[in-house]
Amino acid sequence: MKIDDTRHIQPLIAKQTPPSEEHRVAKEFEGIFLRKMLASLEKTTSMTGKAPGSQMYGQMVTDALADAMGRGGGIGLADSLERILGEKK
Repeated sequence: MKIDDTRHIQPLIAKQTPPSEEHRVAKEFEGIFLRKMLASLEKTTSMTGKAPGSQMYGQMVTDALADAMGRGGGIGLADSLERILGEKK
């Protein structure tokens, strides 16, 4: 069998379904929540200082950290919201 032979995994690829609307909304909300939470944390630390551009740098760090947390599974908020939204259908 060739390594680049994909016909054996085609059934698995075909069974994958796109994320539900509940999943998308829950992940988006969790991202917003993480950004707000981390922005509040960033304001209470002296991570960026008073140098010119430091506020923009702090926002970039906050956004990058929130994105990384979301990609890493988040804090469980999206899973809970998705479950609740699914029950409401």
